[in-house]
Amino acid sequence: MPRIKADFHFAVEALAVEAELLGVDATIVRNGYDVHLTIPAADDDFSYGRSDAPMEFGGDTQRADGEFINRSVLLLRATVELDAPLGGGPLSDVPNDVREANQAALALAADAARLVVREYIEHVRVRFGQYWLGRSGHQPRLTWRTELRDVVTGERVRTTYRDPLIAFPIIEVGMGRAEHGQVVEAIASQASPALHESLFADAKYLAWAASPAQPREAVLLAAIACEVAIRESLRNICPPVARSILEFALANPRDVSVQAASLYDKAAHAVAGVSLRKEDPATYKELEKLFADRNRVAHKGETPSSEEVAADLRGAERALRWASNLCVGSSA
Repeated sequence: MPRIKADFHFAVEALAVEAELLGVDATIVRNGYDVHLTIPAADDDFSYGRSDAPMEFGGDTQRADGEFINRSVLLLRATVELDAPLGGGPLSDVPNDVREANQAALALAADAARLVVREYIEHVRVRFGQYWLGRSGHQPRLTWRTELRDVVTGERVRTTYRDPLIAFPIIEVGMGRAEHGQVVEAIASQASPALHESLFADAKYLAWAASPAQPREAVLLAAIACEVAIRESLRNICPPVARSILEFALANPRDVSVQAASLYDKAAHAVAGVSLRKEDPATYKELEKLFADRNRVAHKGETPSSEEVAADLRGAERALRWASNLCVGSSA
């Protein structure tokens, strides 16, 4: 079976390096592969002589003599050697099963390369303050081209690699003209989504769209969204005469025995005469479970199961709808 070398390229969000790091590489073993991680040495280092290649660098700092002090890296290369069914030469008359086997072999190598890049970025992001490199657990995506060459002959392998990482969600209900109009109107009026809406959207993304999923972060954000939403609703409906008491209760929950879930019960009843616990006991129990899971994550570092996360987010969605519809004396 031919031995091929695969150059995988990953986009990064401005990895800040000193000039002494340009062109440096390192070999790290992952999943049985030797992965050679390379930082570009200069402009067009990874271009293969093509004019349509992406930039390897962004903003730079230079001395008066033109020498670089720091550079922002936008592209990393991870090279892996592997045994694959297809070597150099044309693709004519190659059976489909051979092509599929070739893709499967490349996918395993790409996963190892991606893991090394992901771990490298994560360490730099956390340990050296480059927080802009992305969220925790972010999966780097392949970009530019994957250069494949036969190790023995040096010939280019007449195939490419299709990264299967990009997944498309199953769409149950699309956006129509009415929703489109609402978005356009909001943009025109410079309105922003409510904070709790943005937090909950982030929670759902981390639970169901991120690769890999981040269940702990999803639960934390969902719980924060629920607390932010009910606090905002209570402030909006509270009569002016009672505003100072409410603010004291929200700022000092332990002094007045108001826990997070109780904001949907005792606090809501005191301000608006309604209670999620009384109106929808099942949702209230799910909300209590969400905050319990939040505490497991925050205090014990535990990771909820996918089933627990799904239940937490379902309960959170119903609780958020109740909080958003909250009005004096009733709920929608």
